[in-house]
Amino acid sequence: LNNAKITLVIDAFDEAEMISGRKMINEFINDINNALENCSTPSIFMLARAETSQYIASFCAENNIALKHYEIGFFDENQARDFIKGKLKLEKNKLTQSDINCVDECYNVLKSELLENEIVSFLGYAPTLEAIATHISLCPNSLKFVNNFKENKNHGSLVVKIMEDLL
Repeated sequence: LNNAKITLVIDAFDEAEMISGRKMINEFINDINNALENCSTPSIFMLARAETSQYIASFCAENNIALKHYEIGFFDENQARDFIKGKLKLEKNKLTQSDINCVDECYNVLKSELLENEIVSFLGYAPTLEAIATHISLCPNSLKFVNNFKENKNHGSLVVKIMEDLL
């Protein structure tokens, strides 16, 4: 690790924090820092959810531990729609205007079913967008899919299907 001949990726650091607690996380980070004091190239990547990664960044700053901190956020609405369309294009090898209309209608309906504070975290989450694309691609007739959507007032069923896919 000191010579950057190998790289260590630690995933789910937030789960380690839940099990071990912040005191043990602090000690672990200090141990890594002490072991890699001669390292000039980043050789360890720690992956965690936002709260834990922000805590680690603060801890490192307070203790003069070198760290590069990156965050991956949610997609905004335009990016989310483009993501679904791109995924559909990959699955179907083409994207028709009917597919585009279907994506927009589906997104709008789902958006209307969610609370304001849920929209970004649910409809901006890549696995959710993949599930939406999959449901659309499984319907051979996207116009029929949209019409069923418009006629069916129980749009929550798609939200439930997406949640099942995520689980």
